[in-house]
Parts: sequence; structure tokens; C-alpha cells
Amino acid sequence: MSSRISYPILAMLTLSFALTVKAADITWDGGAGDSLWISATNWSGNVVPGPNDRAILTTNGFDTAVKRIFLTTNQTVNELRFVNDTDYVIVEGTNSLTLKSGSITGA
Repeated sequence: MSSRISYPILAMLTLSFALTVKAADITWDGGAGDSLWISATNWSGNVVPGPNDRAILTTNGFDTAVKRIFLTTNQTVNELRFVNDTDYVIVEGTNSLTLKSGSITGA
């Protein structure tokens, strides 16, 4: 008896694995120098954190005492972590930063 997997079943299995999203720690590095949350080059790996990720805010890329990060679109992350003992201001305007299901922590 030969075992065969039909193409539609194989395609569904492949798609289900491709849609699996792995959470990541994405750290602010301020590389863009524009203080915009949405600028990928402000984040490690040049990737803006998404709904399954932990956004880690550091003092990198800032030259002022109060660290301002501007939201120009609505954003969702799983968790938000602050590193270093400093003041941060997330300027939302009409946009919002939503925590999906995680927490806010400081270190």
C-alpha cells in the first residue's frame, strides 16, 4: 500500500506552517533619527514591532533628556519594555498604542 498526500492537503499544511508567526524582541535603536515608531530603521533588524512582539525601548538614538516617540499610525504590540532609568513620552496624537495581551515592564 502506497501512502500519498494529495496536493490540496499538502498545500494546506504548507500554508498553515507559513502562517505561524513567531514573537520577537524588537529593540529601539533610533537608527532613522526621526523618532517615528513606524520607521523600520529605528528598530533592531529594521523591523517595526507587531502584535506578537515585545517592543523594547532604550535610550539609543535620542539626544534630549525626555525621549519622545511619535505614533503616526495605530500600533499594536504584545508587550512593552522600558530599559534604562529615563523618561519616555509616546506621543499619540489621534493614534493609539495597544498592548495585545502582554505587559509593560521596566528594567
